[in-house]
Amino acid sequence: MVRSTINKNVFILGKKLYHPTGDYIAPKTKIEKKVVTIWGEILKIQGIGITNIFFESGGNSLKALELVSKIRERINIQLPLRFIFQKPTIAEMASYLHTSLQTIKTEPITVLNKVTSRNIFCFTPIIGYGTVFSELASYIDSHT
Repeated sequence: MVRSTINKNVFILGKKLYHPTGDYIAPKTKIEKKVVTIWGEILKIQGIGITNIFFESGGNSLKALELVSKIRERINIQLPLRFIFQKPTIAEMASYLHTSLQTIKTEPITVLNKVTSRNIFCFTPIIGYGTVFSELASYIDSHT
């Protein structure tokens, strides 16, 4: 049987308090501020810094699903659930989201073969990630 301890300092008068594990670093960018707001709503806590880890801050698998959903609604980027495990801090999430938004704005179409006179264009699914076609592109240049 696995035993766990209960931290009695976490709940006081029915309100959840948050005790960060490291130094607090405030959000600076617009995206970091949006993600902090989303986390606060989902985890029902305040004082979240950009280096806090989602699952150490009270997140769980159901809240991770809610996080992915709210990011899609408010930032308009569809993330896979595994993303929350791969980039569990606000700083990592915001950096990825910022890069994704720039990619979406600058590369809406992916040209797979630039060698031939007839180009093949693939329109990426929903959010514009051209990387989904990278393996396909490796085969096309050798075919005309």
